[in-house]
Amino acid sequence: MNIIFLDVDGVLNSDDWYESPTAEKIRGDISSLVKQRTIEGLEIHSREYHRRDIDPSAVKNLQYIVDNTEAKIVVSSTWRYGATWDVLLFLLDKLGFTGEIVGRTPRGHHDYCCRGDVILGWVAEHQKQLGDYREYKNYVILDDNSGMLLCQKDNFVRTDWKTGLTMEDAKRAIKILNQ
Repeated sequence: MNIIFLDVDGVLNSDDWYESPTAEKIRGDISSLVKQRTIEGLEIHSREYHRRDIDPSAVKNLQYIVDNTEAKIVVSSTWRYGATWDVLLFLLDKLGFTGEIVGRTPRGHHDYCCRGDVILGWVAEHQKQLGDYREYKNYVILDDNSGMLLCQKDNFVRTDWKTGLTMEDAKRAIKILNQ
């Protein structure tokens, strides 16, 4: 099974996205949808998620990866905690993402635990589905942060927080997953 370990900030959104003229209109449209929705009994207000929106072009690039690799998504972003998890699922759905999200990495055991450790831990916990975690290579990490392990370097696509997930990044991820 191919897995994409997905960060959100700096991957599915970016500085360029926040500053684009299209972003403000789409943010308004999404905010209206979110205002109308109650998730797990919590009323979600647009002011709470002013900058927690997602770039539709980055979502299309993620969908392109999934369509060309049949990869499943494991969210490794801080968006995996609390109400932002529900907002993430809601926004991806509204933006037409059809990939399968199979999980999210757990919180690290220590505040200083790097994201690479948490990802390795998730793989180790899922050995029944994936095989020996030390041998598992059918994954890619999409993240704008470099906090990965040396053994993950060949499976890591570092996005630029300024631009988010580009088509060039998507093609690199596909190459890794289809090896």
